[in-house]
Amino acid sequence: MRAVPFAVSAKSRLTRHDLGRFPSDTLFDRLARAVCAAEVLPRKELYEAWEVARRTRRVCRGGRVVDVAGGHGLLAHVMLVLDHTSGDAHVVDPSSPPSAAALHEALTAVWPRLAKRVHLHAQPIAGFDLSSDDVVVSSHACGALTDAVLDSAIAAGARVAVLPCCHDAKTCDAGALTGWVDAPLAIDLRRAARLEQRGYRVWTQTIPAAITPKNRLLIGVPGAANSPPPARHPGQNSPMIRTALATLALLLAGTSSWAQTVPASVMSGAEVLTQLQQAARTSPEMMVARMTTTDTYRVNVVKRTAPQGAIAHDVGTEVHYIINGTATLVTGGTIVRPSGSGAAAAGAATILDGQTRTVHAGDVVLVPVHTPHWYSHIESPLTYLEVRFDVK
Repeated sequence: MRAVPFAVSAKSRLTRHDLGRFPSDTLFDRLARAVCAAEVLPRKELYEAWEVARRTRRVCRGGRVVDVAGGHGLLAHVMLVLDHTSGDAHVVDPSSPPSAAALHEALTAVWPRLAKRVHLHAQPIAGFDLSSDDVVVSSHACGALTDAVLDSAIAAGARVAVLPCCHDAKTCDAGALTGWVDAPLAIDLRRAARLEQRGYRVWTQTIPAAITPKNRLLIGVPGAANSPPPARHPGQNSPMIRTALATLALLLAGTSSWAQTVPASVMSGAEVLTQLQQAARTSPEMMVARMTTTDTYRVNVVKRTAPQGAIAHDVGTEVHYIINGTATLVTGGTIVRPSGSGAAAAGAATILDGQTRTVHAGDVVLVPVHTPHWYSHIESPLTYLEVRFDVK
């Protein structure tokens, strides 16, 4: 008898019968097993939430998570799992299903630190107070709801990531681009251009088409969000139109020519210091100054003042160049996560049978993919350049 293929785009619910499909100790398989135990979500939502969250977290670390039209709130939970420096998450949806509680219970059984940190709000996004520290996410907000999410994030100066769907040309702005491209792409081009016009830095990415054909992920981080738009000469195209046309050209030409023409980037020491000081307001134990993030590499400056939990990345090899400070680094071995409940489960993960060494300024650390690593003791504040490859 021929086995039935496991389609990641299927809308059938994951149940305990599917547990055997996720046997490993990777973060994704642990997440999938928790979702199977809840027995309330279709497999498509699992894969969508994972792909959206991990791409968003490469760009947007820390902050309060606001998951708009989040339903069961899986995306909000995954955002917290991927970044423990975020305080809490809020799922804003006028019709959150009663079974959302079952999903939360299943996930907190695996990650006790999620308990009481995900809050449901039965209301539209228009009435929810956002702040500039928020990370606003929405996976498949239908039609004009995606625009409402973007508008709310822009008004608050918040970071935002959306995976749009149901592109309705009657309610969404396609501009004058439908003569060249189909309406859904024109609508998303206009959305990207709108973010740039408001001073946002924009990332245009995709999640695997095998999960959903509506797979365009739009991420925006505010820069000079309050700067006035530049003056235009008579007859000159608006910045929005010019940005949309430039984006269209890149989409049609592919990425190879872009890779050949991008100039070098320079991040000044003053910029690094400013970002670290800003990050210290919400995460004083681990601060990150982000230089750049692409589908193939990420460059950050990281400052640690206290130990965090042990971790192993499912994707991406890391290089740490120690700029200053001294710390104890443990690598290899096995990650041990707290068990039990209450205070016993609140501690950070550690490493058993790993290799321990002391690192100082000038040292270079190479951490291969899947390798457990942990700065277990910070003798003096540790600052290092982090370069991560193949983060896709």
